[in-house]
Amino acid sequence: MNDPQIDPFQLSALYKWGINKVELNDGKIINHCFPNPHFLSSEHDFIVAGKAWQLCRNDLFDPQKCGIDDLGGLWFVRGQLLRDFASLNKIETTPHLCRQDLEWDLWHLLTADDSDLTESDFNLLDYIASLSLDVDTNFNSIVETYQNNDSLHVPDIIIKSK
Repeated sequence: MNDPQIDPFQLSALYKWGINKVELNDGKIINHCFPNPHFLSSEHDFIVAGKAWQLCRNDLFDPQKCGIDDLGGLWFVRGQLLRDFASLNKIETTPHLCRQDLEWDLWHLLTADDSDLTESDFNLLDYIASLSLDVDTNFNSIVETYQNNDSLHVPDIIIKSK
C-alpha cells in the first residue's frame, strides 16, 4: 500500500491504525502509522501541529515524542507547523525529509537549528500556532500574517519543484 492516494481505511473499518510504507530519498523505507479517522472521537485523539507546538513550547509534552521513527524534536514540530500554515495559504509542500534534493535551506525558519532561531522567530511561530488552532475565526489574520512575513513564505524553488 505505497500509494498515498489509497485510503487504507476504506478497505476495512475494523482497523484502528493504518500503516503506509514511505520511501525517503536516501532509499530508506519507513513505516508511517496514522490513526483511522473513523475512530477519532474528539480533538484529543489527534494533535494538530499548532497544538503540538504549544504543548512542546510550554513543556507540557516531550518534543522528542513528535516525529517519525528516531527523527523527532521541536524542529520536527516546527516543520509541520510551517507546512500547515503555508497550506492554509494555499501553498502545499512535501515534507522536507522526503525531498532532500531540494534547496530547503532557503527556508530558514524550517531548517535552522533551534539554537539559531531568535526570540522574534519563536514569537512568530508561537503566534502562527495560536492562529492555526481556530482557522475559521482567524482566517483573515492567517492570510495577512503569511503575506506580511517573508520568513513564512515557502521559497519559489520549492514550490516550482512539485
